[in-house]
Amino acid sequence: MSVKYTALCVLCPLIALYSLIISPNPAVEITSDGSVVSPVPVAGNSQGFMTSWINMNSGSLEFATTNNNGVSWSAPGALPVANSPLSMPWIAANDNGFVVTWADTNGDLYATFTSNFGLSWSAATIIASGAVTNPPPTITTSSSGFLITWWQTTNSIQSSFSTNGTSWTTPSQVYQNNTNVPQTFPIAACSGSDSLIVWQGYPTTGYSSFSSNNGTSWASDVAITSTDIAYQSPIWVAFYGGAYVCCWQNLAGGAYASTSLNNGSSWSAPTLLVTGLSSSGIPPVAILGTAEGFFASAYFTDNSGRISYSTNNGATWSTFTPVTGSYPMNSNFGWAFLGIAQNTAGLMTSWIDSNGNAAAAFIPISAAPTPPSTLVGTGLTNEFPLQVQSYVSLSWPASASTNVIGYHVYRDGSLLASTTERFYQDNNVIAGETYTYSVTAYSANGESPVTSATVRAP
Repeated sequence: MSVKYTALCVLCPLIALYSLIISPNPAVEITSDGSVVSPVPVAGNSQGFMTSWINMNSGSLEFATTNNNGVSWSAPGALPVANSPLSMPWIAANDNGFVVTWADTNGDLYATFTSNFGLSWSAATIIASGAVTNPPPTITTSSSGFLITWWQTTNSIQSSFSTNGTSWTTPSQVYQNNTNVPQTFPIAACSGSDSLIVWQGYPTTGYSSFSSNNGTSWASDVAITSTDIAYQSPIWVAFYGGAYVCCWQNLAGGAYASTSLNNGSSWSAPTLLVTGLSSSGIPPVAILGTAEGFFASAYFTDNSGRISYSTNNGATWSTFTPVTGSYPMNSNFGWAFLGIAQNTAGLMTSWIDSNGNAAAAFIPISAAPTPPSTLVGTGLTNEFPLQVQSYVSLSWPASASTNVIGYHVYRDGSLLASTTERFYQDNNVIAGETYTYSVTAYSANGESPVTSATVRAP
């Protein structure tokens, strides 16, 4: 028998979404006395998850923690607040601990830090005095530290940075343009010493500004979109893997996303995620960047909170999955967003529910395996004395995932074989015909996207 090589084709690109299984745990109420009067942001690290809110009975800021993925929450604790809060709190976490920031009725901006999961807190530090407007300050984090941003009474956006959550830099001005003044609070995303802030400017246009030095100085603002943003509805931004993705709600109740791969120098055309969002208080569309992809959370007209994901930097999104269950979101408060955070165990969502309580739901994330990076298809012949037999030989490298059970081989879209090997021979081909082969990896969590090759049988 002789073997004759007659054709070779290699095609590698991955163009489909990775498959994630989104199956939220049942929602639970963190509080029970109906005293919550603010949105309920959430943050997570290796210690667990923490939420914070305003208590209308005491006029103070409270927090709660969970170290078992929301199965149970601690009793609410009080934060070290000197004066009544003017704004809702905002919370962020890294491996060092949690920081909560807020503005009080004097317009003073504060922050406090805990390294021991809320057992004790640092004295509240004043970052800016008498200059913060009603929209809340927001905080984000990276491996470098914490970055707080806020809308100042001078219609400028300011920022301050801390490596340890207790000492903060002198505020830096992010933005000053009298024709495009902020309409609501800014939100930032960070990676190392890089930071990008987004906000809604006048009248309903999104803007961004980038800093490469922990907010010491900021680049000129760049327009994100000319698509109308719902008036005073914040824009949210997240970072992962070289991409910044921002989300917002438009005037018609649609959720949109835009992506920048060059630190905010330019932005992609807006992508519509979904319609049917609530117009009560114009809640923002929150977004989180993770190793699994970007997750967006939104508040819908039926008072449900739902999440979606994108594994291609915001180009396409999955169907939104409800997470709030039997504790619908509260329609009486502006910016009543669905908070979202991650640690190594999964995602946590949080919100103010229709009972006036803080509520939360944990979402374990199961990812289907990644596909083989390449597929090599070779058209071959076996030459016998009385006939020539054509066949196609396929081979591929192992999936990078560790939970792979095996591989599915497809020809022209139909399943051809299942195998635990990383090669396959198709003997049932017709000489001169061209076939498209695909291979996927599969596990208990699902099947990967396809990697394909087109081969002509000799």
